[in-house]
Amino acid sequence: MILAVDCGSTNLKAALYDSALNRLAAHSVPVEYSRRDAVRAEFEAERLWSAFLALINAVVHQAGCTTAAISQVALGSQAQSFCLLDSAGQALMPFISWMDTRAEEESALLTQAFGRDFHRHSSFSSPFSSLEISKLLWVRRHLPQVWAHTRHLVSVPGFFCLRLAGVNPMDSNLAAMNGLVSMVTGDWWRELLDYGGVPGDWLPTLAPAGHGWRGRFQAPGWPDADVTLVLAGNDHTAGALGNGCRPGEIIVTFGTALVAYRRTGAEPGPYHPDGCWGPYPGGGYYELAVCNHGCSALDWARSILLPEQPPSSFVDLAATAGPGSGGVRFYPERARTESAWLGNGTPADRARAVLEGILFALRRLLADNMNTWPVSGVCALGGGVKSQYWMQMAADILGCPVRTGAGDSLLGAAALAANRNENLKIQAGDARMPDPARCAQYESIFVNWKKTNPAGTS
Repeated sequence: MILAVDCGSTNLKAALYDSALNRLAAHSVPVEYSRRDAVRAEFEAERLWSAFLALINAVVHQAGCTTAAISQVALGSQAQSFCLLDSAGQALMPFISWMDTRAEEESALLTQAFGRDFHRHSSFSSPFSSLEISKLLWVRRHLPQVWAHTRHLVSVPGFFCLRLAGVNPMDSNLAAMNGLVSMVTGDWWRELLDYGGVPGDWLPTLAPAGHGWRGRFQAPGWPDADVTLVLAGNDHTAGALGNGCRPGEIIVTFGTALVAYRRTGAEPGPYHPDGCWGPYPGGGYYELAVCNHGCSALDWARSILLPEQPPSSFVDLAATAGPGSGGVRFYPERARTESAWLGNGTPADRARAVLEGILFALRRLLADNMNTWPVSGVCALGGGVKSQYWMQMAADILGCPVRTGAGDSLLGAAALAANRNENLKIQAGDARMPDPARCAQYESIFVNWKKTNPAGTS
């Protein structure tokens, strides 16, 4: 059996699959943070390990089997989060999450030293405070005793693999997002590591996403048996794999943020000055772009217009207004400010303006930040896809079919472990087709929306 794990920042999720990729059981447990404020975000390594063991025990119990049935472990993961361990594999500090922004000064130093050429090597356009190499430099400067006793640098999936089978792997898809790997050389970025003072013998074993590391279970309570460990890259890549990411199709996650993801082919990036890019499992590259104010802006607007009401009530209210929202405009990046709405109108107009404004922001993201306009098709994931009304609006505003994704990052990780990622048969989700008349109507509405906020940011 294949055990697939999504090492998320809100929840750890796991599922068991048989050789035909039928899902036999699934479970999730929350990630508990020991510190989470406006700057710092940390979680304890031992508490995370205990949560992982509880998660797996729950999954195998649900499936009616034991851990002895597991022959492969496949892991997709959040990026940037890391921990430093001593020679015995014990944590010297908590995991520092990707949400942690303490390393402002260090990221400025890295920008000064590497910024001009950074994006050719790294997934991101320039060093920033959440980047792993920035926070490693912070640890070196502020926690010298931790630094002096460190022998292992681990990601979240690397930590689980080390505890499970004594190996500390990292895949190149995830590594390209932490600033430690050069996509020019395909190996650790030695100049940057030397600048940060990161010793080479701390580093995980690097290989492409989908590579199988052979090991032997050594965790207490697990069988004394061989296991293959497979890393499936960042969670958005694993999600793309699990939804049969098609050439020319954009995968959009309607979550707290709007995340657009596409396969780009054999030509390396960067493709846009502000875009994120990296190696795609099996060959070629991907591009990712983010609008930070997606469903978070929707949730805020709902709390203003219909407090204590379910999301369906908000959509029902919006549906009573017509396209264009009676001239009312909504700008997601202005959420939580008095200028979020432009113009006067009924509550229904304001509600519909929210749904339209978020989709207009997505269209601007695709056209201006990914250079992918017009779009031939969208696969929609996340909480927002529950509203077929909103997905129809998306098809009309984007001018292309919008299908609902039927897979997830767990299926993607399992498919990669089973070498089925390129011929994975995904059951097609509901597809909403654009209405030509409505598309033409939204074209002029979008132009006016953009004119009133031409310099809008994500």
